[in-house]
Amino acid sequence: MFSIDSAQLTAICGAGGGLIAGIAALFGVFGKRKSDLASSLNDQIRTLQEGYLGRIRELTEYIARQDEKIERLEARNADLEARLAKFQSNQGFGQ
Repeated sequence: MFSIDSAQLTAICGAGGGLIAGIAALFGVFGKRKSDLASSLNDQIRTLQEGYLGRIRELTEYIARQDEKIERLEARNADLEARLAKFQSNQGFGQ
């Protein structure tokens, strides 16, 4: 199953925060007071982190569903292989 640890999540979210700070600098947001800027950037980072976390949850659920499908297919394949072997042995092909 797919998993992500807290260090990876922190790196992903931190990268997003850096991106927002860079964009804010390009648009002259740094002309605001420091407290306004910090508050605005914190809000944007929080929103971005929530988006990342939501997407990570979606991807984790998708991967879990795919794992379940693979397990079912592997079980079906084993069943079909057993049935084929039985058929072949009954027909004399397995000798």
